[in-house]
Amino acid sequence: MFDKYKSCGCEKKMLGTKRVDSMEELFSTSDIVSIHVPLNSETYGLVDEKFINLMKNEASFVNTARGKILKHIDVLYEPLRVGKLT
Repeated sequence: MFDKYKSCGCEKKMLGTKRVDSMEELFSTSDIVSIHVPLNSETYGLVDEKFINLMKNEASFVNTARGKILKHIDVLYEPLRVGKLT
């Protein structure tokens, strides 16, 4: 779990979770990355090439947020084609 707006300790209320200190640490260890953010100036284009490259190989990406969270759709094409993402 990573949420820069939640205080430490809230993860103890969720079964089987632990807190990490950065998105980089979360991405490198997660089999599934699911994005749940509002669209605003901070999250617009959040998912870009750097974001995807931080992810673990063969991880899955789930975007439940708005489409503009993706920098552009091609960010996902090559990683899916070569098997970086599943």
